Amino acid sequence: FFQAEDGIRDLVRSRGLGDVYKRQWSNSCCSHPRKGETYEYATARRLKEELGLTIKLTYLYKFQYQAKYKNEGSENELCSVYIGKSNVMPVVNETEIAEWKYISIDTLDAELLKNPNAFTPWFKMEWKELKIKYMVQILAL
Repeated sequence: FFQAEDGIRDLVRSRGLGDVYKRQWSNSCCSHPRKGETYEYATARRLKEELGLTIKLTYLYKFQYQAKYKNEGSENELCSVYIGKSNVMPVVNETEIAEWKYISIDTLDAELLKNPNAFTPWFKMEWKELKIKYMVQILAL
């Protein structure tokens, strides 16, 4: 998750068409570490690959999730959550991201209540945890 410099807005993205959970809104970027990479390195690498950004990130927490997607597959992943702030407009990799937008915290909460199936399972888990335990750190960015 990261915020724009000019306000409390989080970037969310719609996953690319080739992904499981295609066209669902999710976190700004996924790290997908390669063998031998640290999460810190993988997160910075993927942020550059997916959004064209190089920014300072702060590690918050780690969690594991499992979720099935229709009859097409499932995921079982360990996710690390980082936050950061940027005044640079993202340059999105269209093979990774179908669409993206900045969204306010209040609007995101309303969208999650109105249309929860528009969001990936792990995003909903992350957002709940972020709101409960890490909102002070997010607002301090």
